[in-house]
Amino acid sequence: MIKWVLFFILFFPFVSAIAVTPTNLDLTGGSEGKVYIYNTLETEVNIQVDGAYRENFTLAPEEKKILAIYLQGERPGTYEGKLIIKEIYENGFINAIEIPIEYSGSFSPTKKEMSYTFLSGGVLVMVMLILVLYIWKRRKKVK
Repeated sequence: MIKWVLFFILFFPFVSAIAVTPTNLDLTGGSEGKVYIYNTLETEVNIQVDGAYRENFTLAPEEKKILAIYLQGERPGTYEGKLIIKEIYENGFINAIEIPIEYSGSFSPTKKEMSYTFLSGGVLVMVMLILVLYIWKRRKKVK
């Protein structure tokens, strides 16, 4: 038993300097997610956030930061991403936490977009009709 206690005491200083909650985000339906980052050490820590959201900042000892995250996909559907929170130490070591994110995209075409769609479809049909008539007349002249 004493060996286990000594083992945990020896490795205790190497525990992560940041606490992060929640462990996953669901931003479907256009909601906003909040990620809480807390520096648990008594030293300043440089934080780099990568992935679906990017930001760099420094947390003072026992300081807390709240990241307000809103993601919207460009096309309809549900997307998956990740948020990687890295604590970067002066000696070059990096400790990272990854949070999975689920978010959605929506698309509601306006009347203007719909009219362009119909217009381009009509132009395509007219070009095809003219091409068919041209080929048909050309074949008639050759005979």
